[in-house]
Amino acid sequence: MFLGVNSIVKDYRSGESMLRVLRGVSLEIEEGEILSIVGPSGSGKSTLLHIMGFLDRPTSGEVLFRGKPLSSLRGSARVNVRNSSFGFVFQHYHLLPELNAFENTILPLMIRHGIGSWIGARGRARKRTRELLGDLGLGER
Repeated sequence: MFLGVNSIVKDYRSGESMLRVLRGVSLEIEEGEILSIVGPSGSGKSTLLHIMGFLDRPTSGEVLFRGKPLSSLRGSARVNVRNSSFGFVFQHYHLLPELNAFENTILPLMIRHGIGSWIGARGRARKRTRELLGDLGLGER
């Protein structure tokens, strides 16, 4: 199993009351698997994806990455796994408006490599970024 959730519950405080958005969701995803999560607005799709992508934490339940509990990853290890193993296409773009499409696309690679190893990886990263944007029909942006 690449990624999984077991009995995920997510609650949000709404004034004096609690709003339960996820009620015991369990799901396993294999590496390379493609799936869709569909449902009406407000049904918890984005909340589930944020939890599965390490962007949010569940109220209860367990998130597994490569069979290991997410709770076993601390601090920068969580960030490193998210940066190297997940890609996000947000409902709201979350792009930096002062950067063009190429710069917004290459930014996670720059963060992944850090200043020390970026010099050696820069050429490959620029080439791959151009390929990806071309594949998506965004090469001119």
